[in-house]
Amino acid sequence: SSPLDPCLKPTAKVIQWDKFSLLLKIKLCAARWESKYTTRKEIIYKDAEATLLTLEKVKKKRDVQAKKSVERPSQARAFISLFKEVHRFSQTLSNVNIVVGLLNDLKSQKHLSEETSQALSKEQNWQLSATTFCERLETYYEEFEDVALPLVTSIRTIQHGFRDLT
Repeated sequence: SSPLDPCLKPTAKVIQWDKFSLLLKIKLCAARWESKYTTRKEIIYKDAEATLLTLEKVKKKRDVQAKKSVERPSQARAFISLFKEVHRFSQTLSNVNIVVGLLNDLKSQKHLSEETSQALSKEQNWQLSATTFCERLETYYEEFEDVALPLVTSIRTIQHGFRDLT
């Protein structure tokens, strides 16, 4: 199964709330017409007040989901491509073992000059690769800024931490 673009879930919920709201409105309308037909008076529908309250709650829930919804441009890339790139990055360069190993190298080899230069070289290569990846996310996936920018911020935080150790 492929991952779901995070903007689609709120949009799907908005559609569901709209459908439910329509059903409630139809129920009220049908009850009103039935009441007019049978009693020749306006609505005498015992559950009308409860239905109207439910309708208000549905509208509030719909509005909350609508605020969370993000519209992507029609020419936006497929979310799966962003997902694959981020997943690949997390399996390679930002793999926990690699990051922790580099961190340990930088911490433990501050006193040894030759090994320190190796650790610094590894750190510089990591920094360059991470920067390239961040720049790619910011430019190539700009329509997914709601997903990409928090990732970039997190990566930049790790980069800053490494810089503080050198």
